[in-house]
Amino acid sequence: MKPNRAYLYILLFLLIISGLSTASGQPEPGIFERLSYKELLKVELTLDLDSLQALKMTELSLPATFAYKDKNGKQERYAVRIDVRGKFRRRFCQMPPLLITFPKKELQSAGMNRHNDLKLVPHCMDNEQGDACILREYLAYKLYQILTPHSFRVQLLQIKYRNSNDNSSLTRYALLLEDEDDLKERLGGKFCNACYGLNPEQFQAEHARLHDLFQYMIGNTDWSVPMHRNLKILTFKSDSNYLIVPYDFDFSGLVQAPYAVPDQTLGIHTVRERIYLGFPYAPKDLEPTIKLFEERKAALLRVVRNFKLLDAEERQNMIQYIESFYKCMNAGLNLHTPGGC
Repeated sequence: MKPNRAYLYILLFLLIISGLSTASGQPEPGIFERLSYKELLKVELTLDLDSLQALKMTELSLPATFAYKDKNGKQERYAVRIDVRGKFRRRFCQMPPLLITFPKKELQSAGMNRHNDLKLVPHCMDNEQGDACILREYLAYKLYQILTPHSFRVQLLQIKYRNSNDNSSLTRYALLLEDEDDLKERLGGKFCNACYGLNPEQFQAEHARLHDLFQYMIGNTDWSVPMHRNLKILTFKSDSNYLIVPYDFDFSGLVQAPYAVPDQTLGIHTVRERIYLGFPYAPKDLEPTIKLFEERKAALLRVVRNFKLLDAEERQNMIQYIESFYKCMNAGLNLHTPGGC
């Protein structure tokens, strides 16, 4: 029996429509997009918190339930896997950094892509100070996004952690980072995990200068291009140069976490003192980057000033720290003297 011609036409049409997003280069939405429809999303994460603490220095996974309300107010619930990750915060913090793995089949059946691994940055201290650190680190990500789209997207969460053992709970702020596959697909590149010993000339010059000056602005020394520490290096088919995407800003002077101390070999005494760790540039090469920072100054300060989840004193402290960078920049950046700004 011959297939109905109309049926074949309909099938062909559906195949064309389903491939439009791929053909146009537009990535499919994922679970991160579903979770990022508002600035602060309330989530309930149910798991065995006692086992999490007992096993946090192991590679064992734990089952959990991740629940939230979508943009239409519908309750969504996923059975997820929890893995502890990180190094310093894993050892030191009351709540270690986590990797949340969502079920791929459920994501696909809900019309999402298969990028299912989201990094969770929870509070380090179980108190208001721990919450404030999370909020300041969130702002560091948002500031970088003002300067460049080549950055990790981050979602602010208010999580109720419910202990499945005794039904006790605690509620704290946390950060959720997009899946790394979402990042590279969105930017059209791929990760270069073995790119050691790269020269400054091998990076996209304008973006490398922007990254290096941003790290200096926020007073961050906990990163390294040669060691691939707290950053991703992307490479592109259409461009032979590499691109840096940073993350983890808790050791910066802007975030000013109480546990953050600088490397003693750097010649600074507190994380509030700045030291430049970027590539060496001639002053004239930095002029376009400095101009960009000047153009974005008002927007950067506005992000902090309008963020009412932090109290006025916290916001003013961050604004003064950013302003001190601009004061140094206007006086002529002294990138060679530790603590010079």
